[in-house]
Amino acid sequence: MSGKGPAVIVIPEVPGISPHVARFARWVREAGFTVYMPSLYGRDGEPVDLEIGQAIFKRVCISAEFRAFGAGGSAPVTQWLRALARFAHEESGGPGVGAIGMCFSGNFALSMMLEPSMLAPVLAQPALPLDDDAGLQISPEELTMVRQRLDKEDLTVMAYRFEGDRFCKSQRFAAYQQALGDRFVGRALPDSAANPDMPEFFEKVVQTPHNVVTIHLIDEEGQPTRKARDEILEFFARRLAPAAVNINDDPQSEDDRESAIILYSELIAEAQALGAALLEHDADEARFRAALIGGLARSRDLSGVASLADDLERRLTLRRDRPAIGVGASYERLSRALDQLLDDA
Repeated sequence: MSGKGPAVIVIPEVPGISPHVARFARWVREAGFTVYMPSLYGRDGEPVDLEIGQAIFKRVCISAEFRAFGAGGSAPVTQWLRALARFAHEESGGPGVGAIGMCFSGNFALSMMLEPSMLAPVLAQPALPLDDDAGLQISPEELTMVRQRLDKEDLTVMAYRFEGDRFCKSQRFAAYQQALGDRFVGRALPDSAANPDMPEFFEKVVQTPHNVVTIHLIDEEGQPTRKARDEILEFFARRLAPAAVNINDDPQSEDDRESAIILYSELIAEAQALGAALLEHDADEARFRAALIGGLARSRDLSGVASLADDLERRLTLRRDRPAIGVGASYERLSRALDQLLDDA
């Protein structure tokens, strides 16, 4: 456990808590969260070695706790992870808990949605079951319960994969989409976005781009994997730290204050135009206005407002024939945040 703020559980990928997994956990901590990182396999902190990695992979494949083969059932370890989420929420406070599963643990974050404190699940290249490209490692009954909760509480599931990933193929994301509908937001990154510099284990065993936020992440401005990492951190902030919406510094001079008020007024005007488009059922115009608000907010480091605008734009994009569930509530959250900015100025 490390950090301050609402809890986020980082569930490591095979072969364990490598330096790359630990780096991602630090990013989560630095974003304002308390990180819980359970050690499920491997030797913590060790660089990924080919021989050791292969041995760990073989052991976890036959472990009953992880259920690597056979779709339609949740891994037993997810019961312990749900208990960890309850404990983390009690210790860290906040609205709830976030979690990201990676590769072998990718789907664990979805099964953890059966725990009421879980609010922000992220599935990074969910690889199980290994013997069914379209299989989901969760029982039909539990999947139905998760879908009902997502709808009732207006929650979403974020997921990431590379297009050419041989362990997490497009069939699996299609199965998630069919089961969860608009509540599932899947991102497929081009293989060309993967970092080619990787340990031998991933080159010889994994073989294709796979690890979106760890091994194959390129930590450079404009890189798709870095954008995916930032989107995940914004997702956690939006769900777990709503008070962070207004994160701008107080203007230090009268000119700064005047400039800020002009910007906030412009944002509010765009939000009003967005609202008018929604009333007229003009989804294209509403999406354009939401994207414009997000860009303007980012230009002044108003990341909380930008996240709210991005959420609204995403909901408007999910269904082009009719608004997705939660559009009205998302617009209200954005409007309140903008009104608060102007009041505070």
